[in-house]
Amino acid sequence: MRYVGFALLLLVAGVGVLVAQTGQGQPPYYQQELSGWGFLSCTLRQFRLAACVVVESLLDNTLLRRVTARDCRAENCEARNLRVYTSRLEGLQADRCELADLEVHNSEWRDLYVRNCELRDVRLERVDVYGGLGGRCDWSTWRSLRFYQNDFTSFAFDGTDFGSGRFQSGEFRDVVFDNCDFSNVRIDRCDVSGLYIDGIPVEKALNEYRRRH
Repeated sequence: MRYVGFALLLLVAGVGVLVAQTGQGQPPYYQQELSGWGFLSCTLRQFRLAACVVVESLLDNTLLRRVTARDCRAENCEARNLRVYTSRLEGLQADRCELADLEVHNSEWRDLYVRNCELRDVRLERVDVYGGLGGRCDWSTWRSLRFYQNDFTSFAFDGTDFGSGRFQSGEFRDVVFDNCDFSNVRIDRCDVSGLYIDGIPVEKALNEYRRRH
């Protein structure tokens, strides 16, 4: 009989490694409530979660590689000094979570729902944050952003406060920003065709401004 197996190596000299290798059947953590988890100075490789609820847990100085989470929910969790590579999150819901010093590369975050969260010092590079069936961010705060070549197609932002940051070479087609703070924002060398602000076509307004000046 083939089964899902995983090996846990305990912390040794402050460095831990958790590896989940999956055969046939369900992921190692399926339809479970995981409360009070703590990972400190760890590496998580090929780790899989599905239909789980993670509550009041901490990730600190942790590296994630090829991690997959599907239809999971995180509540009152905290992540610091987190590095994520080649991972996939699908249908993840995060509520009242705090993330600081987060770096994500070459990953997919599909149908992500973020609510009442605080994100500081976030770097996303080549991440697909496609909105799809319900990807959105509500009433959250983003500070010190560095986004490069990310795809936010069909994602929605409602009541979101964006602090200092830089969006470079990104895709924002069919994105909705509602009740967001864009004070002191600068947009350069961007395609604004079809972009509306409070019902005003930006491209038309720019053409009229250039004609008069």
